[in-house]
Amino acid sequence: MSLNKRLFTGGPAPPPDPDQAGSTPTGKSHFNIAIYNGNGGNNTVTVGFQPDMIWLKSIDGSDNHRLYDSNRGIGKPIYPNLTSAETASANHLTTNSTSFSLNSGNNNSSGVKYIAWCWKVGGGPSTNNNGNISAQVQVNSNTECSVVTFTGNGSTSGTVGHGLSGTPDVVVIRDRDSSGGWNTIHPSFAANKSVPWHSTAAASSSMGNNGSITRNQLTSTVFGFQTGAVGVGSVNTSSRKYVAYCFKSKSGKSHFGGYSGSGSTGKAVTGLGLKPDLLIIKKHNGGGDWVMVDSQRDTTDVRTAALFLNQTSAQSISADFGVEFDSDGFTLYGTDNDINASGGEYLYYAWKLN
Repeated sequence: MSLNKRLFTGGPAPPPDPDQAGSTPTGKSHFNIAIYNGNGGNNTVTVGFQPDMIWLKSIDGSDNHRLYDSNRGIGKPIYPNLTSAETASANHLTTNSTSFSLNSGNNNSSGVKYIAWCWKVGGGPSTNNNGNISAQVQVNSNTECSVVTFTGNGSTSGTVGHGLSGTPDVVVIRDRDSSGGWNTIHPSFAANKSVPWHSTAAASSSMGNNGSITRNQLTSTVFGFQTGAVGVGSVNTSSRKYVAYCFKSKSGKSHFGGYSGSGSTGKAVTGLGLKPDLLIIKKHNGGGDWVMVDSQRDTTDVRTAALFLNQTSAQSISADFGVEFDSDGFTLYGTDNDINASGGEYLYYAWKLN
């Protein structure tokens, strides 16, 4: 569906129920979701733990997604919907044992509502030499997620340790120093393909000139690089800095899988072993936006409030994106091309608050 058709179809989504409104769900130690109102100045957002990875997006305004992590320096944003390099000189936020604090209008404009998806990772990186490129890695074995930073060596046979207990399901890698795409892999499409976060493009085995990352170079300890026509410049240029986010399905806490669209309402996707609180969906055998639905922006049974990973646009509320979170997965009531077209093949990321 085109952005022009993604207009609000009716009133705003119902507000969160009383135990969620105005505060973050309590008792969470590893992954939590917070909604907050920007104030243009000092603003502290309670999470319940000290987050190592924070993903922020305005809900009711047009703005970039911003991703922060404590490997790179917690105040430095990198932009999932853009091909721009990280803003290395920025200091947008700080963290403490239970919260993060914003110190400017970045992710904090007065009168704008925001969402924060927050992960506890490892409290800071340590050196990992499992690959032939030394990396700084922090990992949370409870949720099987890691943040990896490394400096490229230019080798087509370069490998980097990811820190997880086994082979990752998802690796997302980005050049921090220069403009370029987000390269990501997922088990729902062929091992020789990758798909970009920042665009609607389908999964592809075409590496272009500068290579990518695919599951062909993935092991229980390292990831490597797929060579393009002239090398691996987009993922391993000598002396450039890179960041990678790695995830592995963890029983009851996260799951990364795929399904075939039906084009009909009531399409059930089961076998996740959890009831999602954050669900990201992407059509990978054709063009389509990355759709993000969560349990905090819309608490109705069928959640219709969608954000889009590859767009700056405000939240869209439409039955076309209707998803119900079930005890063992989710049911699609929407039939938009982006989530449930007949003949469509889809990947998903799913996390449960914990």
